[in-house]
Amino acid sequence: TLAVVRLIHRRRAGTLFGPPARMIRDFRVAAGGVLTLNLVFLIFSIGDDSLRPGQSLGPFLVHLPFALICLLIQTGAEGVIFRGYLLQQLAARFRTPAVWMLIPALLFAMGHYAPDLSGNAAPYVVTWAILFGILAADLTARTGTLGAAWGFHFANNAMVMLLVNSEGSFSGLALWLAPTPAMDAGGGSLLAALLVQCASLCCAWLAARVALRR
Repeated sequence: TLAVVRLIHRRRAGTLFGPPARMIRDFRVAAGGVLTLNLVFLIFSIGDDSLRPGQSLGPFLVHLPFALICLLIQTGAEGVIFRGYLLQQLAARFRTPAVWMLIPALLFAMGHYAPDLSGNAAPYVVTWAILFGILAADLTARTGTLGAAWGFHFANNAMVMLLVNSEGSFSGLALWLAPTPAMDAGGGSLLAALLVQCASLCCAWLAARVALRR
């Protein structure tokens, strides 16, 4: 993506990120707001009988620095593609947010479609990812940098992959594991889980928005 911007569009790759100082500030503030809210949710969730221990504390602390670096790279790379390059190129050609917010969100969600992993929950995962892409695009448009959406994405993934994750794929780093209805639950159970996750995601987005206003 950085090479395409430089070689084809003849502009600096740094324009994908925005002013460095503002980007770092937006990342820090958004990630802090979302992590704070998620930690409050976590406090109330720990007493849930359905949770079971995941990775023990010692190995967790050993893996933590490497996991955080990998999450920074993963969320940053996706941000550069979907909230940087695609959003900017579409916004330069189409004034309506329905285009430059929705198309990157749809493409982002397509990357989350994995029926082999999610079973009959795959469409629900895609729906959640579309909402996430729209909310992340909103943060990018309002701040003018990738920092806020990057921080939003990083904090969300850190919460899921490092603290409380569903049993199954990508759960090896989490401190606690929650049962997942993905493979065998009925549509009603999956829809209820989707609504809860979407509501939590909107709360996290709102926390980022409030933190960025300060």
